[in-house]
Amino acid sequence: MASCPSCGAETRQGDWTCRACGGPLGSPPPETTPYGEPAHDRAYYQAPTIYGTAAPSFAQPASRVVPRSSRLSWLVPLVLVAAVAVAAAWFFVLRPAPGAQFVGTWHATTVSAAGAATETLTITRHGGVYTLSGDLDGGGAARRSASLTGGRLETVYAAPAAQALQFKTFHLVLTVEGGTLTMALRATTVSGASVPVGDTVTFTKAD
Repeated sequence: MASCPSCGAETRQGDWTCRACGGPLGSPPPETTPYGEPAHDRAYYQAPTIYGTAAPSFAQPASRVVPRSSRLSWLVPLVLVAAVAVAAAWFFVLRPAPGAQFVGTWHATTVSAAGAATETLTITRHGGVYTLSGDLDGGGAARRSASLTGGRLETVYAAPAAQALQFKTFHLVLTVEGGTLTMALRATTVSGASVPVGDTVTFTKAD
């Protein structure tokens, strides 16, 4: 039977400390892993190296969480660039040119003492100049140049010789709303008054 070297009390096999005085009876057993293998010396891995840094650790590094503000920092400029690109494409490519709603061939049905008749008005554009072709003042086929003013096509021309004793000029105004073109004609009399001429004619666009 072994005894404690400090107090002389009897000890049991397998004891590493004295049950009487608590003194050490020998070296403690080495740490072991759950599989019974000796554990590595942690002091070795935690000690500084000759380069002044800690020895490598075998622990799995924690996953790095990217802050939400960092994720949004690149998203905001990307959205702004996309919005500018869409606006530029619409403005320079997709946006219809001013006055494009007038261009084309239009038909109107008029009723007079001679019966119903179909009038045709053709509008073309070359640059900023519009050309009107058709029965513009009830005097048969005519061809006039017009300009776009405040969303309306307007043209002013001298009265033909047959009406020169009564009128000086004619003022033709075309407007488009809801796919319908309206033509109104006014005349300036020799006395300087402005009066409507004929009825307002409504045209629909040819398919």
